[in-house]
Order: sequence, then C-alpha cells, then structure tokens
Amino acid sequence: MKNKNKNKIMISALCTITMVVCMMTGFISNVYAASASISASASTIYVGESVTFTVTVSNGAGFVTLSGAVNDKVWLDNSSQSYTVTGNSVGTLSVSIGGVVSDYDTELDESVSGGASVSVINRPSNNGGGSSSNTPSGGGNSNTGGSTSGGAASGGNTTPTTPTETPEEDPKSTNNNLSGLSVSTGTLSPEFNADTTEYTVTLPADATTISIDASAADEKAAVEGTGEHSLKAGTNEIAINVTAENGDVKTYYVKVNVDETPLVYTTFNNQKLGVVRNTDEIGIPNSFEETTVTLDGQEVKAWNSAQMNKTIVFLVNEAGEKNFYLFENNQVTSIFKPVGLLGRNLYIVDVPADKQKMKGLIYGEVVIKDEKFNGWTFEDEAFSNYSIIYVMDELGNIKYYQYEKTEDALQLYSMAAPTTQEAVDKTNEKVNTQQMIIYALIATTLVGGGLAAYAFYQLVQSKKNTGYNKKFDYTNDDE
Repeated sequence: MKNKNKNKIMISALCTITMVVCMMTGFISNVYAASASISASASTIYVGESVTFTVTVSNGAGFVTLSGAVNDKVWLDNSSQSYTVTGNSVGTLSVSIGGVVSDYDTELDESVSGGASVSVINRPSNNGGGSSSNTPSGGGNSNTGGSTSGGAASGGNTTPTTPTETPEEDPKSTNNNLSGLSVSTGTLSPEFNADTTEYTVTLPADATTISIDASAADEKAAVEGTGEHSLKAGTNEIAINVTAENGDVKTYYVKVNVDETPLVYTTFNNQKLGVVRNTDEIGIPNSFEETTVTLDGQEVKAWNSAQMNKTIVFLVNEAGEKNFYLFENNQVTSIFKPVGLLGRNLYIVDVPADKQKMKGLIYGEVVIKDEKFNGWTFEDEAFSNYSIIYVMDELGNIKYYQYEKTEDALQLYSMAAPTTQEAVDKTNEKVNTQQMIIYALIATTLVGGGLAAYAFYQLVQSKKNTGYNKKFDYTNDDE
C-alpha cells in the first residue's frame, strides 16, 4: 500500500515538472520574437543639457521610423542607433518609433512601435540667503508686572534691546531678452523683436558659413551661441541662449535654410541625377563605410562595402526622389535600394535590357509587401499568384527569387515554371496510362517470346525423334 502511494506521489511530481517545463518552453519561445524599443539616457534634464535616445531592434531586421524630437528612418539589423538631442527650452522631448521588422526565426513581418519622453526644466537658482530674524538680542523680551525675565531686579523696568535688522539683498535681474540680433549674410525674417524668438534666413546653395551677432538687453545677462557657424544643405537650426542674472534662460532660434540644389550632376538612363549634399539623416546600408569618389571631375561623398565589393553614391532625380546608386567604373550603373523581405536583406537593382525578356513571363513592376520590385509575372493566368524578382544579396550576388502570394513564400527561382495541381493530376494520369501500356507490351512480349521458345523447343524435339527412329529402323526393304 505504501509503495502504491509513493508511486502516485512520484507520478504527480513528474506531471507537475512536465507542465512547468512546457510552460517555460512556451515562454522562452516567445522571448526571442523580433522587437524594437527606444530608451532615453535620462528622464529629466536642465535647459541647455543633452540627452541620448537609443532605438534598438532585436532578433530581426527592418526600417524603423522616428518622429518627434528626432525625425529619421533607419535600417536596423539586430542593432541600435543613438541620437543626441539638446533641450533648448522648458518642456518635454518625446520620440516615437514605428515600423515593420522581419523576425529571424519565423521570417514573418512584425509591426513595432514605442516611445520615450524626457522632461526639460530650468536649472534651480541659488540666491544664497535665508529669512532674516527680527527677534531681539539678549534672551527674553517679555515685561510683566514689576519683574523682568532674564535675571533683572524685581520691581524695576528695563529698557528693551533694539532688534538687529538684516539688510535685504538686491534682487537679481530676471531680464533675459536680447536687445539686438543680426546675421552676416541673408536677411532675418521677421525683423528683430525682443519678444520674437524664432527667425529664418534663406541662403543660396553655395553658402557654407554664417556669423551671428547678438547683444543682451541687460548687461548682467550672458549670451551664448553667437559667432561663426558651419552650414549644410537644407535646414540649419542655431540656438542663441540668453541667461539672466538669476539663472533664467531664454532661447532665440535662427533657422538657416540653405538651398539643397545639387552642385554636381551626372546622367543615367536618360535622366539627370544630382549628388545629394546633406546626407546626415540617411540610413547607410550594413557593411558600407564612408569614402569619396570623383564624379564629373569633382570629389563627392560615397560609401564602399568590402563584403559586397560595391561602391554607392546618394543621388536625387529630377522628380525629387532620392536613392542610392551603384557606382562602378567611374559611372553610375544601377539604382541600389535596400529592402527587407521575409527575413532577408536584399537590394533592388536595375534589370539589364538583355535579361528583361523571358519566355512565358511579362516584365514590369512587381509589388510584394507594398514594396515595388523589378520583375516578372506569368502570362498564364493559372499562375497569377506567382511573381519573379531580380535583386542583389548581402554578398553582392544577383539572384532571382520566386514569390507565391497565398503562402507568402519566397524562394530561389530555378528557372522552371510553377505547375498547377490540375496539371500535375493530368500529368500523373498520363504517366499512369503510359505505364499501363508499357506493362502490357512487356507482358505481351514475354508471353509471345515464351510461346515462340516453346514452339521452337517442340520442333527440335520432333526432329530428334524422327532421326532416332530412322537410325534404329531394321525393316528389310527387300522383303
């Protein structure tokens, strides 16, 4: 009886352990799903200080869009990207993220989102003083009847001690206004006013620097941010901080817009392409490092990948569309557009004219997961769910992939057309019929051959018997 109870206890324990292991296995399987997050290096900063926002993608790859205090679209492959932002005024710095990340394990696309916020506050001022006391010196200050507390003779009146007054400090100035603001080139818009804190200046494409001069309305206030500033194509925001004597900060902003018109051009596929000058916020593809190349006789920024043995430049076409392009043999040879598709990092490239025609296929634009590819669809409507794309992989190799929409599946294309189930059934039926005919012919041949062999055998035996009878025939012919 005791042994039975022990067995029951052991079985129950084993069942419990099994359930726990299953639950842990289920939990662990979800830990490594593709995800994206954003964090801040601090929750609160003072005006004028900086904070770092870091966006991270784990167990997957894809584009993540940042908005708010940071505006960017970055490609992350199980990696992180950090951005440093300065809090120029009291308020909140917030950054939100969103996008689609392909999971390494399941090859499924996961939608991701998140956000982080940081409070920006004024630095507390230190006036260094406390409250003054009006309490008389010398101990007690009461005078009741004929006695004086503090040891005075009974029946006498004492003269109260004159209170000691703490002189009040002069209050510190709170004036943090500017009395003047000017720029070395261009024109401030609107005209300067101490109460207006945002201005713009528009400059031509060849502008590279600007000097800003500003003066405080209060001589005890400090001004920061003046002097010469380097400029890049596009918007340049310059902050002028005015700190009052009491520590209060007021910030004036000058946004300098430099014309982004390219200064270097090239041609490709009968279209004019210009070199994009401001590349600070573009996402550089994995394995690429900054370098320079010579285009149209001028040195321009480029990126090279030793892994892919490829060099790329960033150009804009006449429609304003910006993309990377392959740069080979001192010329542009193809578009080069990074894209994540079902867990793969691929690059859209142009299809050469001699490869565009394929038997049974129609060349054109193919849309997969809202992304446009160069590729083919099948002429046969039975294969409307199939398409072929032409892309480059992470090692710089050109590959053809076949995509099937209903199963959301991507695989290398073997150059063999897909087959419908109906065609497979007909082929199997035809093969079965042919096999039956072949079996029948084999059987007929075997039976016929057997009968022929048997007839031949009988003929041979018949001739042998006839010869034997003649040999032993002793009949006397003379009789």
